[in-house]
Amino acid sequence: MDINREGFLIHISAEAILNVALTIERQAIDFYTRIRGHFDDELLDFLIGQEELHIRDFKTIFDRSMNELKLKRFDNPYMDDEMLAATFADTEIFGHIDPDNADKSTLLDVAIGIEKNAILFYGYLIEKFNEDRGDELLPLLTLLWKMREEEKWHLESLVKKKMRLKEHLQR
Repeated sequence: MDINREGFLIHISAEAILNVALTIERQAIDFYTRIRGHFDDELLDFLIGQEELHIRDFKTIFDRSMNELKLKRFDNPYMDDEMLAATFADTEIFGHIDPDNADKSTLLDVAIGIEKNAILFYGYLIEKFNEDRGDELLPLLTLLWKMREEEKWHLESLVKKKMRLKEHLQR
């Protein structure tokens, strides 16, 4: 049982985790859709497809265990549902970038930020669930590991794309 500095128990609900995960993935899809016309390869189409799969995977695991997992709450000494959403889902910068008035480097910087945010989110949850893990959390923990690894690959792909762009601009 975790108690915060003020002596109160605080929790993160599985439903909040699902909602934040879906928000993160939808924000990525929205941003990648807005910028894909600025690039002449298929990386962004691939990333959009990956993020859509992530949404389906999360919905599937929560639908399968609706009664058990969705209602579960996890003790957390630092964060509750509202703080979790504010930390990982309230990423206003993505909505403030106008793809038509930003250069490719800036667009890639934002895309890289989206992936970093997702990696931090999934890593935070993996750390938490490794502490609290019971057998009923194994499917969720496995999914979180998978998501984090895929987001790392997305990040690496975007960073490589930015490096190629930088090399091209220096010629």
